[in-house]
Amino acid sequence: MTRVLGTSFNVRRYESRKDMAVSVLSGKVQVATASGEKEVLAAGRELVKVDNKDYVVKDIPDAAMRGAWKNGEMVFRQQPFALIAAELEDYYAIEINFKSEQLAGLRITGRFSYAQTPDEILRSLCLVNGNKFSREGNNYTVFE
Repeated sequence: MTRVLGTSFNVRRYESRKDMAVSVLSGKVQVATASGEKEVLAAGRELVKVDNKDYVVKDIPDAAMRGAWKNGEMVFRQQPFALIAAELEDYYAIEINFKSEQLAGLRITGRFSYAQTPDEILRSLCLVNGNKFSREGNNYTVFE
């Protein structure tokens, strides 16, 4: 449960991986975990749960990332390719697979618009790393 305390914030949930994050842009937000623990987050902080593990409170990585979603943008700073793929999967209702764990773990920095197609975004991501991708319907595969 999330309780708003006069603020602007973002809630992200990746169903496919059981990840979630509550990021506070201004003001404060109170978050209750499934176990009933309550955490008050101030501006510039976020509560993250990855792969159904413990919750972690941390600083939001970059000021540019804080309000990007409000401007229709995705901003990534040294994020694993797999994490970026998860966001693309959720937003565009697609599936992205990697031919190797090494590719999935590549750290990427970039800024993209939600108005771009998944093909355009993946083309840019692969171009920077010297990779390629193939597509069959809504299924993408990233390879070397």
